[in-house]
Amino acid sequence: TATAAAAAAAAAAFAAAAASTSPPSFAPTAHADAAADAGAALPTESLADRVRGLRGRFLASLRRNEVAPALEQIPRREFMVDTELDAQLVDEGRARVGRLVDAVHLDNLHAALLTHRVRIETWDEMETQLVSVTAFDPPAPPKADAVHNFPIRREAPGDVRRLACVAFLRRVERCERML
Repeated sequence: TATAAAAAAAAAAFAAAAASTSPPSFAPTAHADAAADAGAALPTESLADRVRGLRGRFLASLRRNEVAPALEQIPRREFMVDTELDAQLVDEGRARVGRLVDAVHLDNLHAALLTHRVRIETWDEMETQLVSVTAFDPPAPPKADAVHNFPIRREAPGDVRRLACVAFLRRVERCERML
């Protein structure tokens, strides 16, 4: 039938493509052994040509993968050749992220501590905190569109007594000057 013939033709084409993309053999040849025995260096151009050929086939495989249907595409990570380097880079990246997270966490803790200390010294110590009332419909420019109260600091009991003593001494001093 026609479908069987088409399937056989596709299988033959696939086998031919697989044969043409099979990795080259790097096993030493008789020619290389003879050249090594003769003391001559192996030709580096042939090795460079092999590397260029491998690179070309690899890039061609990547291009074929990009144009392949979505269900037939191989994930880009599967093309990774040096898996040890990939694992090392991933580990280094994770360690770097961990250090950055720790540094940001410390910076945030420092800012939170400073905020807490400032709040205790200023906001929490106030008897009345600052409040602003803003108009919904602002008046003409020379008039104010907001009214602010003045925050009043809560006085400690020791400060009240000290202030009373200073005020009394000041009154005594003024009375002495009058005499």
